Amino acid sequence: GYPIQVGAGTYAIMPGFTYTSSSDNWAWGLQAIANINLGRNSQGYSKGDSVNFNSWLSRKITRSVAVSTRLEVQSWKDYDGHDDDLEGMKMMNPVADSELRSATRADLYVGLTYLFTEGVLKNQNFSIEVGSPVFQNIDGPNLETDYSLIAGWQFRF
Repeated sequence: GYPIQVGAGTYAIMPGFTYTSSSDNWAWGLQAIANINLGRNSQGYSKGDSVNFNSWLSRKITRSVAVSTRLEVQSWKDYDGHDDDLEGMKMMNPVADSELRSATRADLYVGLTYLFTEGVLKNQNFSIEVGSPVFQNIDGPNLETDYSLIAGWQFRF
């Protein structure tokens, strides 16, 4: 079915913008990115276009520790066209239906960041976020999300 496809099989453009700002102890930002698939792949379909919006707010509570919150909204469309090999199976297997792929989801996250300010790890951060959907509208047999855990190590230049 469509969910196990590892790629789109086409070219895509990903226009986006990011705005960030900060003051002494606060940082905030907005980001929007679209994924627009161009043409159809060799099986005769194009993966649905998608958009992703993020907004975040962070507050430094000590010299090395910051807390944050983030709202992420994602939306993706049904596929355009279909794979002829899967089309005959869609009545028996809903994941083979190219018109049951769309969804919209909003996730709310809270996070904690440790900023290394001295020593060999100076200018590096360790961040962790945990989040859960506050809204999910899923078409067809797509999987829902219960929660997400994101951890990252960043290098600051």
